[in-house]
Amino acid sequence: AIAHSLGKANDAPRRPAELAPKWAGNRPATSPFVSFEEAEGELSIWDALLTDSDVGRACALRECLIALAVNHSVMLETVGEEQVPSASSPDELAFVAAAEHFGLVFEKRDLDQGAVVLRDKMQNDTLHTVEVLEAFSYTSDRKRMSVVVRLSPAVLGG
Repeated sequence: AIAHSLGKANDAPRRPAELAPKWAGNRPATSPFVSFEEAEGELSIWDALLTDSDVGRACALRECLIALAVNHSVMLETVGEEQVPSASSPDELAFVAAAEHFGLVFEKRDLDQGAVVLRDKMQNDTLHTVEVLEAFSYTSDRKRMSVVVRLSPAVLGG
């Protein structure tokens, strides 16, 4: 959903492959919101999460993706028959898009329940409801937004 929407909203030309950072490889991106992908045959972050034998590192990557997927104020709006993400800044939309690209899809924000619902592509499209206990909006003084959430063991991958 977000990838499709971003493809419409962001028609900026892609950088040529020779300008890609060395660590990113040089093959063309397959997602409309991703500038670079790993070189052919190299492990992606997604692969690392699925195959990493270093449990601590895999957990840290998973927690980073969860933070991207829940620490935002993105809402889904209905435009025509599509659900389109609406964000207060392009950065927030980029975080949600990155989490989706790596396996945690923002499905909805339930304001009545104070929760964010994620679809987990790494766990056979399991839906996780993440309870948002407190949200601290972005301010120019703090230069960040923060949320306090309650995570179930299932969303942590355990």
